[in-house]
Amino acid sequence: KKIRNEKVMTDYSWEIPVRKKRSVVVEMNYQGPAKAPCKRIGRYIDHEPKIRDHSDIHLALPIEVTDGRDNEELKIQTTGFELIQLPHELAEKDDECENEIETIIGQTLEKTGRKVLGVVCFDQTKRHSRNASSLNTNSTNAFAAPVSRVHCDYTKESGIKRLEQLATTNERILYLKSRAKHFAFFNLWRSIDREFPVQEWPLALLDPRTGPTDLDNHDQVLIYELVFPHRVGLNYSLPPHSRGHNWFFFPHMTHTEAILFSVFDSDYPKRPGFVFHSAFDLPSRRFEKSCCYHNEAQALELLSPIEAPHPRKSLEVRTIVFFEN
Repeated sequence: KKIRNEKVMTDYSWEIPVRKKRSVVVEMNYQGPAKAPCKRIGRYIDHEPKIRDHSDIHLALPIEVTDGRDNEELKIQTTGFELIQLPHELAEKDDECENEIETIIGQTLEKTGRKVLGVVCFDQTKRHSRNASSLNTNSTNAFAAPVSRVHCDYTKESGIKRLEQLATTNERILYLKSRAKHFAFFNLWRSIDREFPVQEWPLALLDPRTGPTDLDNHDQVLIYELVFPHRVGLNYSLPPHSRGHNWFFFPHMTHTEAILFSVFDSDYPKRPGFVFHSAFDLPSRRFEKSCCYHNEAQALELLSPIEAPHPRKSLEVRTIVFFEN
């Protein structure tokens, strides 16, 4: 089988081949309005009410998603998200790695010119693209399904409320909160499959410079309610007006890489604090030439048409970061 003029890596360095801009058109699920008789948008988690007042209608739109690997503008300080390399000791761990994650996030954000007082991991979710149906799980060992809905995890109001909730049960968060000038929520998303790169349901991120400009305008954003048994979480969804939206993803991510992205920043709009994102169904082998190859055997395999790509196994870690400036 011929390798179609692609550079093949012959060592284990995971360097990225130089290549032209590539993109693929996929379906992305934007948010529809509440469906009568429901009056609100959202879903119920860990319970089912007797009377439903929330609906969750998705509208699939054709969206061009571009390979972001060679785009130097996709950095925390400009777009609110960035592909980072993980140190070996972290790449080889799936659990009990909070200290390593807090360190790499702090180091990455310090490079943007912000003085980091502390980083605290407070939640995580493992996801599998084949063997799960629920979007949420209460077990650290169970796998949830990918979230294929365009959203941002917090609103301007719910980010502040979530900080207050966390501070009541975590002394370290309470202490850092008392010293910080600003805070932000950052997610770290990574593959935990050491054998195969991500081949299906990757994560796409919206360049916030092309997204909503007014988060208080309900023509630009919608409030989505996550209704738990004892609390309601709010996040943003996007109505089906995608003109001008620039979406990016990082194809064939390995377990040595991660996407770090902001989902709330108290220093917004000075900084890009609200990154909309979604998993999406990548048609089988539509993007096979954007692999990063670490040896010839993998290059031959990934360039060969196959009907069933390997399932995605990923871990997303939710953190809160406190800043001195």
